[in-house]
Amino acid sequence: RQWNPAYFQRLNDLMNAARAQGIVVELTLFCPFYNDALWLANPMHANNNVNGIGNCPREEVYALQHADLTDMQLAFVSKVVQELQGFDNLYFEICNEPYFGGVTMEWQHRVADTIRAVERELPHQHLISRNVANGRARVEKPHPGISIFNFHYCVPPDAVALNAHLQGVIGENETGFR
Repeated sequence: RQWNPAYFQRLNDLMNAARAQGIVVELTLFCPFYNDALWLANPMHANNNVNGIGNCPREEVYALQHADLTDMQLAFVSKVVQELQGFDNLYFEICNEPYFGGVTMEWQHRVADTIRAVERELPHQHLISRNVANGRARVEKPHPGISIFNFHYCVPPDAVALNAHLQGVIGENETGFR
């Protein structure tokens, strides 16, 4: 695999600048494709990469249905985790709004497992976040590696009460469209 060093330099520069200002970064690894145009423009789509991976509908991108695509995603996760290992001012969010576009819980768990496996060999471990729902939902059978459960637009504001049984942080990480 060949990675773009300029991308990772910019990412490290961003993390250093955030650290200098005392800012904690939520690094969101993936986002669903809300429409076909977004998927057709994405580097994971087969038309946009030299590897020929990603020849599938957008609803199958984050569903463990295409081993070559999943392997590339997990390699990207591993690379990002290794690159950002030294920063204590971040946590990883697996996927923004995974309740849209076919993102499966099994795929999210695979990403969490990958982060944990990579960090097991490294001196620092980071918190892992799962975006649970727009509004409210009760988290059942949480993955043991996920310690932040984020919601968007908690209306009614009872996401904390619904999830008081969890051993983790319950947050609201999007409020901008109210």
